[in-house]
Amino acid sequence: MKRHPALVELSREHHQSLRLARDCLRTAQAGDPEACRRLAHSVAADYPDTWAVHFATEEQTIFPLAHRLDAETQALVEQLIAEHRRMDHLAERLAEEGDCQTLSEFGALLRDHTRTEERLLFPRLQKSSLL
Repeated sequence: MKRHPALVELSREHHQSLRLARDCLRTAQAGDPEACRRLAHSVAADYPDTWAVHFATEEQTIFPLAHRLDAETQALVEQLIAEHRRMDHLAERLAEEGDCQTLSEFGALLRDHTRTEERLLFPRLQKSSLL
């Protein structure tokens, strides 16, 4: 499905988030503590200006629209907001600890979260008349 113009930039950023998630998971799976620490600290350093901004944009623009849809979509939005807060927490842990386990946890959540938005939330928004 072609993305509505209001969702195009977020979808582009989602492509970047999926690449980051893949890198986090691969690095964590390799199990090299130093490689995990380097990537974890890089993710943590980029987080405020990249992913926190992305999440805030979603929460201020498309989530309020989606929240006006059916109860199932409202529950989905609440889940996505909770996942944003969980990633905020994990980013803090990445900055402090930089371990492979936290990197893996962050990567898996980012991957699953992004897929949920792309596969469930965005199609619902596009089918609505709210965009």
